[in-house]
Amino acid sequence: MSIGKLLFDETYQLNMLIRFRNYISDKKIRFVPLIIKFLIYRIGHCYIHINAKLGKVKIAHPLGIVIGAGVEVGNNVTMYQGVNLVGKGGGKKGYPKVEDDVIIYADAKIIGNVTIGKGSIIGANAVVLHDVPPNSLAIGFPAKIKKQDEQQE
Repeated sequence: MSIGKLLFDETYQLNMLIRFRNYISDKKIRFVPLIIKFLIYRIGHCYIHINAKLGKVKIAHPLGIVIGAGVEVGNNVTMYQGVNLVGKGGGKKGYPKVEDDVIIYADAKIIGNVTIGKGSIIGANAVVLHDVPPNSLAIGFPAKIKKQDEQQE
């Protein structure tokens, strides 16, 4: 790790803050997650609710990302700019769950109580309103499944 990357690369700083947030959230220290939430917003211009459960994620371009309160994100998940992982609102319960090894491309919206299966890819500008099976490609508005692995586990 170079000092230049630590001081000047906002994406690197954001990913380190998210890892620190994940570490500190288990420690039951109440004010530190709020400070980290503020720093994530100021550095990356994205909103990640303090109650969202994030695994090891990589946010490639953080601008405009929104992750709601009840969202669960697995490990090795990559997100690009403008991704929204949010509940339906209107008093309805349910937030997205993103399993491991998923890629979510720019401006994709995942709304409500849906599960994105392991190894899936969500295309740019897709609006996902229903579950996506593992190892699938979801594209379009509303999202349609275009490819699925032949092997079923």
